[in-house]
Amino acid sequence: SFRCLPAPATPSTTPSADTNASRTSGGGSAIKDKAVLMRKPSKRSFRQDLFRSVNTSEPRCVTPGRRPSSVLLDPSTSATVMEVVTPPPMTPNTRQAQRDRVRARWRKAVQQQLLLLRMARENARIDDEHRKLAQVVEDDQVDKWEKLCGTHNHSPATWQSRQLRTLLRESQRQQGVPEAYRRRYWIGMAEWLSKASDHKGNEVPTKACNYVDLLVEPCIYWHAIKIDIDRTFPTNPYFQEGGAGQQALFKCMRAYSNYDDTVGYCQGLSFVGGMLLNLLTEEEAFRVLCAVMFRLRLREQYMHDMAALKVQLYQFSRLVHDELPRISEQFEDHGVEPFLYATPWFLSIFNSQFPQAFCNEVFDHFLLEGIPFIFKVALALLEAHAEDIQRCTDFEGTLSYIQKEIPLRPTDNVIRLAVECKCVTDKVLTKYATEYAVMEDTTAIAFRDDVDTEEKIQVLTDKLIDSENDRRHLEHQLELCRQQLNHAKSALQGLTLENETVESKLQALRQTSMTDRSNSSGTSVGDDDASDGAAAVIVSSRC
Repeated sequence: SFRCLPAPATPSTTPSADTNASRTSGGGSAIKDKAVLMRKPSKRSFRQDLFRSVNTSEPRCVTPGRRPSSVLLDPSTSATVMEVVTPPPMTPNTRQAQRDRVRARWRKAVQQQLLLLRMARENARIDDEHRKLAQVVEDDQVDKWEKLCGTHNHSPATWQSRQLRTLLRESQRQQGVPEAYRRRYWIGMAEWLSKASDHKGNEVPTKACNYVDLLVEPCIYWHAIKIDIDRTFPTNPYFQEGGAGQQALFKCMRAYSNYDDTVGYCQGLSFVGGMLLNLLTEEEAFRVLCAVMFRLRLREQYMHDMAALKVQLYQFSRLVHDELPRISEQFEDHGVEPFLYATPWFLSIFNSQFPQAFCNEVFDHFLLEGIPFIFKVALALLEAHAEDIQRCTDFEGTLSYIQKEIPLRPTDNVIRLAVECKCVTDKVLTKYATEYAVMEDTTAIAFRDDVDTEEKIQVLTDKLIDSENDRRHLEHQLELCRQQLNHAKSALQGLTLENETVESKLQALRQTSMTDRSNSSGTSVGDDDASDGAAAVIVSSRC
């Protein structure tokens, strides 16, 4: 019999009773088959999708010319082009086993669907509870912040550090202090620090903190401030060149440089001032900056010798060595020193590289905890990206990742890690500072010893050079004496030869004289004496 294969209406993979009947009824079923051909295939029900989602068995073997059931035949197709379906013979046992498998798949599909529906309802319920709880917590925190530093509260000097620390810890999910209360919080903390930190004995300038009068005074750091302001927050529209932000920042930095003669101005200070100007007015930013610099002792790292910054970098290297030993070993292997990447973190309180929202949240905690919180954030940054840092294989890759990649990564859990950090305490930092001082003293003593030794070596070297010069002078004089002696010897030899010549001539004269005397017996004795006297005179003159 000829029969098409329409889309199955049930998930059963066994041949239907109609199919068996059509196979055994002979040619009388051709009309019914043609009606089937003309009928539109029905859409697949959700039950079939559910069944197919758990159907992992292999499809039954069909004849090579059999079309798949998903093929939709055109109604005008003649029954003569239909191909013969020749399914394999089915035994009662095979049919029963196949039915059992289908029932098991259906049962599994229904159970999974029910489980998915239950999980979806449970997840929706949990999300709804979380939203309600977060809303309750947020409302409660807003009420606390309103009570602490709202517009009706004008007594920030009564704030307690424990209360603020607890409230900040609870506000971590909302990125620190709410934006509506951050301005009041910063101003109130500056007033609170000014009144609560007098007992620490911090140095306070003798000049009056009058912003308008400080702007009128001449500033010797005018050129340095002008250069740095053009490089401060270059991507922030408020601080574009020639804009109101740059003018306000220039005035604030100029006023502070006149107020603090010891520090004056240092690179990196403009980023702290710019962060304050994002929320505060010029005079408010100036007063908060003065409170932070003097009361939290931030100004020490901006001194001309930057001795405090050197101590902080040493303390940070010791913290990395103790708390993150694997990263410390990698830094030592690659030659990455803390001053190469951590210097802008301390000088600008992370403002030169990190997003503004992150820096504002850091500054919220910094106002309460001081410089130790900068150490905590720096450690938290390295800890949060420890796996990526350890994948770097050389000096350039490690330093580039820390300087360029870490500021671009999400920082949601960094503040949480910093708040939970318990290893950075005043006691630990004091210990590391003492180590640095001892190390510096030892190095200074060794340096002084080296200097004394070098001075002694220099004195001995000078003496050796003088002795060498004297030796060379004496050698030159000796050479002159040798030359004079050689000249004298040459002259003596010449005189000796000449004397021998005169002696030979004198001997010849004597012989001649004796010959003449023997030949002429009549010659007088006086003539002989005269000739002898003349010869003696000649010899003496030669000598």
